[in-house]
Amino acid sequence: MKNIVTISVAGRSVNEIIGLCFSFCKPAVAKTAEMPPTVTATLNEKGEVEVQDRDLDAEMGKDTLDKSAEKDGEFEPAFGEGSDLTTDPTEVLLRSYLERHPGDLKALQALLYMRLKKGEVKSAMPVVEKLIEMQPEQLEWKFIRAQGFEFVGDLEQARQAFQEILDLKPLSARALQGLAVVMQKNGEDEQALELLAEAVKAAVESGQTKEASNLRMLLGQMHTIQGNLDEAMEQYRTVVEQDPQDYRPYLCQGLVYSIIGEEAEAEKQFRRYRKLCPKDFPHRGFLDELMLKAKSESRKLNERLKKEEELKAKGKKIPKPMRQPLANGTPKNEETVEK
Repeated sequence: MKNIVTISVAGRSVNEIIGLCFSFCKPAVAKTAEMPPTVTATLNEKGEVEVQDRDLDAEMGKDTLDKSAEKDGEFEPAFGEGSDLTTDPTEVLLRSYLERHPGDLKALQALLYMRLKKGEVKSAMPVVEKLIEMQPEQLEWKFIRAQGFEFVGDLEQARQAFQEILDLKPLSARALQGLAVVMQKNGEDEQALELLAEAVKAAVESGQTKEASNLRMLLGQMHTIQGNLDEAMEQYRTVVEQDPQDYRPYLCQGLVYSIIGEEAEAEKQFRRYRKLCPKDFPHRGFLDELMLKAKSESRKLNERLKKEEELKAKGKKIPKPMRQPLANGTPKNEETVEK
């Protein structure tokens, strides 16, 4: 195989690499906030709230949803600036119901996920804190709190929140991913790699094969984000050697091959991914979209490089790419990566 790093530097900018791979590592709370709201709430004849949300059922499980606890206390949801939730019929109904039943877990969870899906992450945080207070043993709420802090840019609080989870589950891939992304955003690239490498080592030494594979995938993704493509491919290949039926390393290898312009090899890896990834996997649509985006970007970049080489051969000047203006009219910095 060709030297990946050399090819990537010659034909692709680091920003193009990061743009593709950050979407793969995007926190779950960010993905949730991008979804359209699906929560509906009605009152039955007994005056009890009935909530319907297929995504919520799948995320938490119906057994958890059906359990509610009536506790004394006040619940006053906060609203973010410019929020339109006060006029949302479902929001109004849930808030009214929670004023009388502040300990109803089902209603609280519905309010939380509705706000996340509306992008009201700041407004969702008080709801998360209430749920943590009521169910301190439920790690899902602590994950959402940590991801919420990271999403709104409070990196120090996010770091503490992810570390709190790791104190309970030291090899949690989800928490380690969150902490590594926070560190990377904070400019601690090398430290983030060391964190994940140490976690992989600990999982291997303790014989936790599944955890080791999950953590190798995270380490590979972090290497990819930072442009260390050879190191990333090494991690992905190791996962394949240990479990050839794992679809994830094939997808990631396909992304890397797309980045360096090897479309045929990328398609070979993507075919393996499509064959192995279950059709009913909840996030299959997101992964397929990422694959298609990588293939499209690879084609565009190859066409651009081909055109540039043709111009060079003819001795003509290569035109500079146009920079899109921002809303305020300021030219976009070419080194800026939008996440």
